[in-house]
Amino acid sequence: MRPMSVREMDALCYERGIEFDPAEVPAELHEMAPVIAGHPAWDGHSAAQQLHEQRLAERRERRRIPEWFSARDLVIEPWERELLPAA
Repeated sequence: MRPMSVREMDALCYERGIEFDPAEVPAELHEMAPVIAGHPAWDGHSAAQQLHEQRLAERRERRRIPEWFSARDLVIEPWERELLPAA
C-alpha cells in the first residue's frame, strides 16, 4: 500500500471541507486511507492532454514507414535502366 502524498491529503480535505494541517492528520483521512491506497495515483494529465497525446501517437503511426516497404524498391535494377527514357 503506497502512502498518500501531502497533496493528495490536502486535496481530499479540500473536497470535504476539512481544514488540513500536515502536522495533525484528520481522523477522516485515516479512515479513507485504505480505500484511497487501492486506487492508482493521478498521473497529472487532463483529458485534453490525454487526447492530444493520443492524436500525436496516431500521427506518428500514420507517418511510420510500412513494414512491407524496402529501400531496395527505390534502387533501379540494371534491366530497368533500359526501360527509362534517355535523358
